[in-house]
Amino acid sequence: MSASADFAKQATIPWEEWVHRVRTGRYSDADLKATKWYKAGRALEAEVHATPPPPNHPLGNRCVYFSEVTELAITRLAALGAGYTALFSADLNLSGPGRKYYVTDDQIGRLKRAGVIVASWCDCSATPYSAAKLMASERGLAYAGGQAENPGQYLRATQGGANHVIGEPSELRTNPDVLADAIRRSYDGSLAFIGEVMHPDPSYSAQGVNITSACFYVDRDAAQGGYLPLDAYGGMPKSLRDGCSVYTGGKMDGHDWDTYAAWTHP
Repeated sequence: MSASADFAKQATIPWEEWVHRVRTGRYSDADLKATKWYKAGRALEAEVHATPPPPNHPLGNRCVYFSEVTELAITRLAALGAGYTALFSADLNLSGPGRKYYVTDDQIGRLKRAGVIVASWCDCSATPYSAAKLMASERGLAYAGGQAENPGQYLRATQGGANHVIGEPSELRTNPDVLADAIRRSYDGSLAFIGEVMHPDPSYSAQGVNITSACFYVDRDAAQGGYLPLDAYGGMPKSLRDGCSVYTGGKMDGHDWDTYAAWTHP
């Protein structure tokens, strides 16, 4: 657009006069292509057909996912403030009042007052995406996120209306149509796809999906080696550490929070 405008400003005759000369055959082919109006038009045409840059989804960075909810995590996340998102589990078995995944109204209020976006999420397997939507509606949360650790979860989330998922693009390769859909949506801006990084892997690949951030796991199942300090991901590319997401906030200790603030603070 800028190049087109620059050529147009250099033109020495009005647009209408240029069109008249073209219509009446005043220009040879070489002379026509040398005119500023012609160059302006070609630059504009190139802009129209250019591939747009990947969008920066506003909800896809600095997402802190929760399973267990702890006071340390709430306090530290509130201290980070605007630019961060807290996603609380809608797990049907563990997120009821008095259970360890449950976030209280007071905790939600403290995060909101600090400028943190508060949302819900669920695995879209044992807990259907509808539960995350219901939690968001009943508790005044910004949106409901889904999970996409396999094609089934991805489909249940997106077909349910999710525009924000966390998952492993490499696992979507088992269904090429689903992977293609994730790539398309992640580039047209209709889906924020958070890419799970289960263990430090500097060669991590999102399989063509335009992930909005990488999610580093400190809280892993015992079969996967258990708790891993956030520092362990220090060898990941800086482009993935900047604005990264994390799972789970409830397992991070004070040093993890210091590291997270250093890597991600806007």
